[in-house]
Amino acid sequence: MYFRIFNCFECRKAARKKKEIRQKMYPSEQKHSSLCNPVKGSGKFQIRQACSFERGLIKIFLMKQQTARTDLLKDRYHLKPLPEEGGYFWENFRDDKATNIYYLMEQEHSFSAFHRVAVEETWTFVTDEDGNSPVYLYVLDYDGKGGLTRIELNPSNPRFTVPPGKWFAAEVAGQGAFSLVTCYCEPPFEYKYFELGDRKVLSEKFPEHRRLIEKLTRRAP
Repeated sequence: MYFRIFNCFECRKAARKKKEIRQKMYPSEQKHSSLCNPVKGSGKFQIRQACSFERGLIKIFLMKQQTARTDLLKDRYHLKPLPEEGGYFWENFRDDKATNIYYLMEQEHSFSAFHRVAVEETWTFVTDEDGNSPVYLYVLDYDGKGGLTRIELNPSNPRFTVPPGKWFAAEVAGQGAFSLVTCYCEPPFEYKYFELGDRKVLSEKFPEHRRLIEKLTRRAP
């Protein structure tokens, strides 16, 4: 199946001018380039690079599709905004020994801000959702030497446990639209165990990672 994206008049005019100049400079390429032209009556069209206006429209269209997809997930998993940390969650399990939540991040709108929890927390990538993007999980001082550890959660590496008391944050990896994970705490999670990272304090403690800390922390009110 073939598609043709039409650009504006000025873009077509500039493209024709560029083609004429190139054909004069490199006449040997003219015969070859004609093989890429649409064949009259064939129903097939040449696929070319979109202009900036078209790219903007395509981006808006894709963003609307992504929003519709994440809205569907929010309904399916009963997800609600997670205060302070960011993202969306639903606690689907709790007893006197453990808790588990579904947690969603969106590329354009949300991330898991740097925070620490006084109990062990295991993040697990949800593999049975189409379009689920890998997650970058960042842990400060994981090795006890003040460094930064980045873990990518994906179908081949779906699980990682963050030790108690370690500062960590997460975001959607690459250009993915969303990431859905589960977060399991044992013993059960309580908000008294939770501490949100302060941008200034963390930047002073880990100056070599200031840029990432500024990106993945919330501004003070």
